[in-house]
Amino acid sequence: MKRIAVLLSVLIAIGCSGSETSNGLIAQSVLLERLGDGDAPLVLDVRTSGEYERGHVPSAVNIPYQQVGARLSELGEVNGRDIVVYCEAGPRAQRAEATLRAAGFERLYHLEGDMAAWRRSQMPVEMPH
Repeated sequence: MKRIAVLLSVLIAIGCSGSETSNGLIAQSVLLERLGDGDAPLVLDVRTSGEYERGHVPSAVNIPYQQVGARLSELGEVNGRDIVVYCEAGPRAQRAEATLRAAGFERLYHLEGDMAAWRRSQMPVEMPH
C-alpha cells in the first residue's frame, strides 16, 4: 500500500511540475516537499485574515478571495512561477483562481482538499508570528 502511495505522489509530482498551463490539483505531500525546494511555489491562502491567523500552510501569503483582483500587483513578481491556491473547502479558491487566470496567471494549482484536508492529514500548520 505504501508503494502505491509513493508511486501516486511521484505521478502527481510529475504532472504538477511542468510549465504547462494547468488548472490541476496538487497533492498535500507534493506541496509539502516542494516548499523545501529552491523553486517553491507561491502558496496563496484566500481565506479571511481571521482564518489565516488561526493557522495556515507554511509560508502561505494571505489575500482574501474577494480582494485578489484588487491586489494583483502584490503577485506581479510571481507570474511565471507556480501558484498554489487554497481556502477552507474549495469554493473561494476556485473564485480566486478564475480571477488570477483572467489576469493572465497560468501556472495555477489547487491544493487537494484545501485547508480542511491539510489539517485532517496532520500536515504542518504555521501560525503568524
